[in-house]
Amino acid sequence: MNKKKGFIFVETIIVTAILLASLMVIYSLFTSSYSQENKKIKYDDASKIYQVYYLKRFFQAFNLEEIKARDINSNLFFNVNCVGDAMTSNDRSMCDAMLANLHVKQILITTHNLDSILSNCDPESGVSPSAKASIICANNSLLNYMKSLDVDNTSSYFFIVEFAETEDGEKCEENDPCFTSYAYVPVD
Repeated sequence: MNKKKGFIFVETIIVTAILLASLMVIYSLFTSSYSQENKKIKYDDASKIYQVYYLKRFFQAFNLEEIKARDINSNLFFNVNCVGDAMTSNDRSMCDAMLANLHVKQILITTHNLDSILSNCDPESGVSPSAKASIICANNSLLNYMKSLDVDNTSSYFFIVEFAETEDGEKCEENDPCFTSYAYVPVD
């Protein structure tokens, strides 16, 4: 009779170990897919990519070539806004309205060599020796997005847009908790 109780105890331990191992595998798969889905929502959502594409086309019609003509390699990146010699006051008004309607927080053009920007950032303090690069370094969310990009050397520049919205997709006001998302398109 004692032998039977010992067998049941060992059997229970083995079944428990198998169940724990199975649960650990399921948990690791779940957390991995959860983080990937969270990344998909925050980074490069299909609708945001379309918005970035049309923003790029809009700026190409006005001042994108002017910005690219600058020595972007020494400046690492440029902020893009609704100012340009080719824009009339009506164009600027339309541009400002478009950026407001799309909930655009900022637009950047960077070189395809993101390592030069990322290497200038101190991950602990978010500070860069370059005052210009500190705009990116101080924004951890943008920095993480730039680290997640698959860099190919076929494009000359990246047109990166940061969107700021509330949870329900409305424009983010100053006191609202903001949800930031990012998307980019390559620029030749």
